[in-house]
Amino acid sequence: MVASDGSEVRTRTLRELLQAFLTRTRREVRRRLQRHLAVREPRLDAIEGLLRVADDERLAALVDATESKTEGVWALTHLGAPALAEHPRLGRFAVDAEPFSEVQAKAIVETKGLHRKRHFLELEHEALVAENAGKPGWVTREMVDVQLRAEFNRVAALARQSSHGEQS
Repeated sequence: MVASDGSEVRTRTLRELLQAFLTRTRREVRRRLQRHLAVREPRLDAIEGLLRVADDERLAALVDATESKTEGVWALTHLGAPALAEHPRLGRFAVDAEPFSEVQAKAIVETKGLHRKRHFLELEHEALVAENAGKPGWVTREMVDVQLRAEFNRVAALARQSSHGEQS
């Protein structure tokens, strides 16, 4: 069989063609899975931050004491820092806790009525955790292999259909 790898045209064995197909397909499946995770992870991070504020009245008081969203984000990302404790207005609301991520802080200052929404946030959090259970931030070889087998089976079925069509 003759095939091109972009730089040269030469005769390839069936094994080489299948290896090239599997490599390309594996890369495509990995890219799709990583894109899927990239959409879900920031939302999960934001919900975890919202739940943390809803659970802690001191954090809610700090957010309420800020005069702008920018100041609120700054305060939440500087928890435990001397700059927050020394702030003239917000210093009395300073909390010695782990700072929020930028994504979490922005979600918190944009959300009104956290206490009323707490139940819905918990439900969404549980759904996202269940959906992402066992999915690390990177894509595992097993995940790619499952998708690759499905893609290979689809291509094999198409090949069988086309060969049956040529015979009739």
